[in-house]
Amino acid sequence: MNRLALELSTGEKSVAIQTAGGTVHERTWPEDRSKPDPLYEMLDAVRMDAGLSWEDLTGVIVGRGPGQYSGMRAAVSAAQGLALPGGIPVTGVSSGAAQAWRMLREPGRGVVAILGDARRERWWMGLFDLDQGALRSIADWALYTGEDVVTAVSASTAYVVTSDWNRCSEALQEMFAAPDLLHAGPFFPRASDLLSLHESRTASGLPPESPLPIYLHPPVAAPKGRG
Repeated sequence: MNRLALELSTGEKSVAIQTAGGTVHERTWPEDRSKPDPLYEMLDAVRMDAGLSWEDLTGVIVGRGPGQYSGMRAAVSAAQGLALPGGIPVTGVSSGAAQAWRMLREPGRGVVAILGDARRERWWMGLFDLDQGALRSIADWALYTGEDVVTAVSASTAYVVTSDWNRCSEALQEMFAAPDLLHAGPFFPRASDLLSLHESRTASGLPPESPLPIYLHPPVAAPKGRG
């Protein structure tokens, strides 16, 4: 199986291909809104790194967040465009779950909280641990106030990880006085994490996820009297 993964939900973007032999080739780049997005250049580069043609792909995996909605939609659009000619399946993997999957495989990790800035004075968060080597969701994605985040993290003695560190570090350091509860610095999901978690889920017999983005805020209604 030659699988492509796209992870565009945070400020660090990545694409990866896992070849039938199990080798993973990955390209990453930082978001820079002052320049054209190099997504398709990176896709072509990782394809050449893997020594494949697009016709060799047998599946596409897309990071579905939570995260930047524009990035998630761009990933879904690109995935569907690449998959359509050959009719290959497109599946999703939660970007945040993939973050937890990588962090939990570090020594000494028990429960991990994946936290993000949902704006409007809210945070999105999910809690995860490992159950016999498989990722387990303790608390599914939901919106929280800052106070509720601290309560949930303290109750589960979770280790807090975020990809929004550069924007929210001051607020996070105020929320978590104990430094051992907080990963200092951004921790981004990677396309290779999507591939690894997808492989683990498949081996456990779990059904594939939808590629549709995880969007926690409800749609913003138009003011009355406007179209």
